[in-house]
Amino acid sequence: MGFKKFYFKENSNGEHQYSSVQVNFPEDISKAIMDFGAKIPDKDIYTSKDDPSLGRETEPHATILYGIHSDSADEIRILAKDIKPFDIELGDISFFEGEGYDVMKIDLKSFGSFFLDDMTDYLCKLNEYLRSNVHYTSKWPEYKPHATIAYIKKNSRKALENNIDKEMFKGIKFQIREMMFCPVGNPNKITIPLLY
Repeated sequence: MGFKKFYFKENSNGEHQYSSVQVNFPEDISKAIMDFGAKIPDKDIYTSKDDPSLGRETEPHATILYGIHSDSADEIRILAKDIKPFDIELGDISFFEGEGYDVMKIDLKSFGSFFLDDMTDYLCKLNEYLRSNVHYTSKWPEYKPHATIAYIKKNSRKALENNIDKEMFKGIKFQIREMMFCPVGNPNKITIPLLY
């Protein structure tokens, strides 16, 4: 979901309001993901007139941590001094169940060096690092890195699963050199370079 849609959702349905940290994908990869999402028939897309965050993804990204209490990027900027640029590799297209809909997503692998240790599952390590150092609220105890393609109607999932090439993005790699802080109450994201 694009941040403007997230902002509308958080401010229109009375839920708690939180900030987040995400990494956006390169323009060419984002375009390929959105082009794929555009080919999903409208009849299969879950939308709601009351919630524009649903439907097709308009800004492909990986959320590192949602639920941050602060609306200031200062804390994240300080933590980012320990974070080096890292690589993401796209995996299979898969689904998970949402509330009243399913989410079509791309599984993600990530690789990099955290402090002095080389590791896989870098996004998971970053999620852990942020959770350990900022005040946040989350209803998801386990972090599973992914990029949303679209929100799908429950009765459409099986047909879509059987008619898509689940490996069409598999193996595409790119480097991440910045994170985005998405402050609550402000639709403008703040870029935090990874310069370590």
